[in-house]
Amino acid sequence: MKVSIPQNTHEITVEQYSKYNLIANDSDKDFVGHKMLSIFLGISMQDALNMEQATAEEVIKDLNDMLDTQEDTFTFKHKGIEYGFIPDLEQITLGEYVDLEDYIQNAKDWNKAMAVMFRPVKQRIRDLYDIEPYIGDKRSQETAKDFPASAFITATVFFYSLSKLLWVNSAFYLGKLLSSKEMENFRTIASKDNSQNDGDGSTLSTRLVTEMRRSLNKLLK
Repeated sequence: MKVSIPQNTHEITVEQYSKYNLIANDSDKDFVGHKMLSIFLGISMQDALNMEQATAEEVIKDLNDMLDTQEDTFTFKHKGIEYGFIPDLEQITLGEYVDLEDYIQNAKDWNKAMAVMFRPVKQRIRDLYDIEPYIGDKRSQETAKDFPASAFITATVFFYSLSKLLWVNSAFYLGKLLSSKEMENFRTIASKDNSQNDGDGSTLSTRLVTEMRRSLNKLLK
């Protein structure tokens, strides 16, 4: 049996990377090793189990080294189409942000996250480019399964950096509200909503947070 061993994360797909991460923390290390061979070499579990022990261990070591070999990827070509990472994360829409935050939480949805972060380049001037608007359709999510894992890893680092910045800014904003007249307005609205919805299980504090989040969402648009 002749197989090709990927040398870096640009040579594996998002789908392969997500499948591996779904089982990577399994307590059965033998299972993880054989599954790793199956996923990244594109062979069946039976073929992985039939590999000579010494060979399997050597290839598993190579695959672990491969996962540690990352190259930053902000643009790439897939089936003749150039895809680019969101050019300006400070201009990210609330819809993109919410979907990304949701999809990145679970490895099985990483292709959906990729469809948000990387979209076809519609215009380029040297190093500057613009990408198509975010739609979130199933076709683009399915296509993203074959995108390079290196692009996903690069993009998530930047997204989490943005998330941290947004939470810091949000915390600062909320801190200012604590002693402001706007906080009193929030309390009034929350109290009114709570009295109108008495019995639905929502507390005053829950409704207060809801009103505050509505205001934050407006700021993040």
